[in-house]
Amino acid sequence: MSQDLEKTGDRLHELRQELHGLVYTATEHFFRMGGIMKEIRDKELWKGGYQSFGAFYSDPEFSFKKSSVYHAIKFVEVFPDWKPIVDVPVSKLMLVAPYINEKNRETLVADARSLSASDLWHKLTTGQPRPPYMELPKIFF
Repeated sequence: MSQDLEKTGDRLHELRQELHGLVYTATEHFFRMGGIMKEIRDKELWKGGYQSFGAFYSDPEFSFKKSSVYHAIKFVEVFPDWKPIVDVPVSKLMLVAPYINEKNRETLVADARSLSASDLWHKLTTGQPRPPYMELPKIFF
């Protein structure tokens, strides 16, 4: 039985490591997409074959959502030196991006790195860390 548990633990470790790698590459790809889209938008390179920037990113070959494109561009604008933060999942960076300024950048990136998404959201919206235990509300029908 302990061998099965050991195999399960080994496999879990392997898959966890692979997931960590995917987080890095997903974040890196999102930033790279933002850089490309920003250049195409800002330099109006889309005029080389499209009627608008929206027509470019909506091309069936790409079919990007408007929100994804503008989130990616915003990331590049908010985090111009993004390579040190590729270990932070995109979803958490989306949470902190609207709150980032020069004074709180390091703190918010550290929070995004160390807190769960729900704890990060709680801290951003209340200004306080979530207590370790919160009683569930009573629900009456």
